[in-house]
Formats: sequence, structure tokens, C-alpha cells
Amino acid sequence: MVTHEPLANRVTLRKAETPSRVGLLWVPPEAQESTYGVCQAEIVAVGPGVRDQRLQPGLRVLCPRFGGFPHNEDGSIWSLFEYQIIAIVDMEGSLT
Repeated sequence: MVTHEPLANRVTLRKAETPSRVGLLWVPPEAQESTYGVCQAEIVAVGPGVRDQRLQPGLRVLCPRFGGFPHNEDGSIWSLFEYQIIAIVDMEGSLT
């Protein structure tokens, strides 16, 4: 298995399945597809320069779908800078 260890203030992410609801909001099927610019992802690894201690592997976040560095052909694993993360999503699927 290939491991991904980001450098500096980068975060490696894996595309997470988008829930049908985010808090009280219903997410239509069209918005769950990866054709939109923002997606929900799970953190796989964080670099040593990441300042926000909440960003740990297993945490779900909202981030831009495009603009990071893809690690595989289908783009399901990619890295981006810490500052590109838009929001942290809690376990119930609502934004924090």
C-alpha cells in the first residue's frame, strides 16, 4: 500500500461519500457528484507544518474539489494547502 505523507503545511485528503443531508439541509443528488467545485473529504494525513491542531486523520472537511495535487488516476486522493480547507464537518454532517 502506498502511503501519503504530505510536506510542510499540506493536507492529504480522500474523497468521502457526500451525505444526503448536511445538518438541516438536503443535498440533491446532482450536488453529490464530483462535478461541483466544493466537496466533502476525509483527511488521510497532515504535514508537520499544519498549524490547526483540529486537522487530524479521519476528520471530515469541506474543500475545493479542484486545485490540489491528485495522487492517483481517478483523483480520489489529493493534497492541498491547509489554508484551502473551507470548513470542518462534524459527525452529524453539520458544519462547525
